[in-house]
Amino acid sequence: MKIFIDTAPFIYLIEKHPKYSAPLKKYFTELYVDGYEIIRCKPGR
Repeated sequence: MKIFIDTAPFIYLIEKHPKYSAPLKKYFTELYVDGYEIIRCKPGR
């Protein structure tokens, strides 16, 4: 199985994009606080 991960949101955060960085930071912070996992890998892979 192939999985595509769009890296644009991470680039926007790193480069502090004037339009997208603040909403993305809020979104990822909410995910973290709520205990969500963005990527889960099975042990041994």
